Amino acid sequence: AAVVGAVLALHGPVPALAVPAHKLAVTINMRRDNRHDWPKQVRISPDGRMAVAPCMSSYTIAVYSTADYRHLASIKSPAKGPVECTFSADSKKAYIQCLSPGIILELDLVNFKILRQSPVHGAWPKVIEFTPNGGELWVSDWTNNTVNVISPLTLVRQRRIRVARTPRGIGFLGKTPRAYVANFGENNVNEGTITEIDTTTYRIIKTFGELKGSPRHVSVSPDDRFVYVTNMDLNLVHVIATKPDAIVAQIPVGVNPKTSDLSPDGRYLYVANFNDIGKAGSISVCDTAARKVVAELPAGKG
Repeated sequence: AAVVGAVLALHGPVPALAVPAHKLAVTINMRRDNRHDWPKQVRISPDGRMAVAPCMSSYTIAVYSTADYRHLASIKSPAKGPVECTFSADSKKAYIQCLSPGIILELDLVNFKILRQSPVHGAWPKVIEFTPNGGELWVSDWTNNTVNVISPLTLVRQRRIRVARTPRGIGFLGKTPRAYVANFGENNVNEGTITEIDTTTYRIIKTFGELKGSPRHVSVSPDDRFVYVTNMDLNLVHVIATKPDAIVAQIPVGVNPKTSDLSPDGRYLYVANFNDIGKAGSISVCDTAARKVVAELPAGKG
């Protein structure tokens, strides 16, 4: 207290942390001879060198350089609907989840070719994520209302965890054996839930069932203190404090928020808002400390 008093006496109140200007830096046109329709996701490799975008309608996986936005490769998928991806820790491989049939593609990011594909392990599976220790791949199975646990060594399913209606987003705490799964509750705005799972026992710890709307994507803060879940029908983000393990806030964002991602320091949450069909979307920039939107960036349709 004495130190704080001395600082205030000398310098006055410490100013609030300035909010940097957020602006759209570049737009990449992905359409190349109609091969890159419906990029479903874009994800940066752990080493920061590449951006990988599974393209749902053209059945391709597009790879770009983050240094100069060059198109590096397009890899044709043997399955329909490549939708989501994750990476090996060394950034040499990407794992692509395909909708139909429900298979995983192991992609070599050095030579840009498919190394392996898994057996069919689900019906219309969506998000694919490594556990923090890299020992398992978890895949949300939209149609079967389960999470599939896959061995990255064999790409074979080890177990199924039954969750709730139409699971999608998956987020892991880094230091505590817990996962959070966003259950969309398709076609019923009263069925949206979030399932919390013990990743060592595979048992459900808790269900956040009072949400309504359609929880879609999960982002976890770098310090494990907060979990952010977009809710597409309610146009907001649920903020879960991991201690006391409760929803502590809601952040209103743009229309139909879908995927989200955090800045590396956890200060900003970026939310991609689909908007209504046929209308231009947006990107909401949320200050996670203030729990409010501090910038709204223009984006294309969808």
